[in-house]
Amino acid sequence: MMPMIRVAPVGIFWALAWVYAFIAASSAVAMAIPKVRRNPALRAPILGWWPVSVVGTLAVCFGALPTVVVFAAVSVALYREALALVALPPRLHRVLLVAGAGVAIASHAAMLVDGSVGTLLALGLPMVIVPAAQLTLEGSDGFTRNAGGAQWVMLSTVGLFSFCARLVLSDLGGPYGAYGAGFVFFVLVMLSDALQWIGGKLLGRRPLIPRVSPKKTWEGFLFGVAACAAVGALIGPAMMGLSRGLGVVLGASVVALGLFGDLIASGWKRDAGVKDSGAVIPGQGGVLDRCDSILFVAPWFYAFAVSLPR
Repeated sequence: MMPMIRVAPVGIFWALAWVYAFIAASSAVAMAIPKVRRNPALRAPILGWWPVSVVGTLAVCFGALPTVVVFAAVSVALYREALALVALPPRLHRVLLVAGAGVAIASHAAMLVDGSVGTLLALGLPMVIVPAAQLTLEGSDGFTRNAGGAQWVMLSTVGLFSFCARLVLSDLGGPYGAYGAGFVFFVLVMLSDALQWIGGKLLGRRPLIPRVSPKKTWEGFLFGVAACAAVGALIGPAMMGLSRGLGVVLGASVVALGLFGDLIASGWKRDAGVKDSGAVIPGQGGVLDRCDSILFVAPWFYAFAVSLPR
């Protein structure tokens, strides 16, 4: 468990400087193109990296307390947006909104003491709270639809997302410990989304799953896999002490699992009849729209990182 307040090693900030330099250069190029500058939809995929990068830096680089505060707040925002996509009776929605936010805050706070307890709360409480609320407020009417949908939302946005905090708070090996693992995690997740988008724009021909996400293409996905595998081979050894081969596996798997999370969020939104989960990030939608891929990457990345020899 990292200290409550502690600045990350200098090497992490040097690595982050390269990330911010890349985003700044990309933003400058984008804004220099008149067509992009005038069109928010074209600017957003690049400029939207800034808030995510700042939040990621705060979550990774300054000790346990900032990590818990940032991730608990993001988890609550994710849960609120995702729960709104489930057609629940108003009273049940209000109760579960408060209950889910409480679970997110309590489970993250517990990680300050013990990471396994925090994860247990995040995964176990939804299995009890959601059915109990449904039976108490609505009885058996619509039980499977209501409880199943709400439980899935809480388990995903609170339970699976809690592995982000646990990763950054864990006692890991490698040159930079949990700081290095957190850096690699956020860089690969961000690049996965960006590189699939770039690959799709440049090379996309064949839709991946058109009924769920018409703009996703096989070419974009494979471009993202190849590019992130190369990035993983570069930063995995430097920041986590991985072999080149493990860095390749890590980079490629982040793209595959991130795509899975993206498609599941697209399924939620299509079923609810909405394009975006919210409007927090201009041109990018809500917090869920930006963080959907993280939900299914985080548990795998955590399991991978803690299983490495020390």
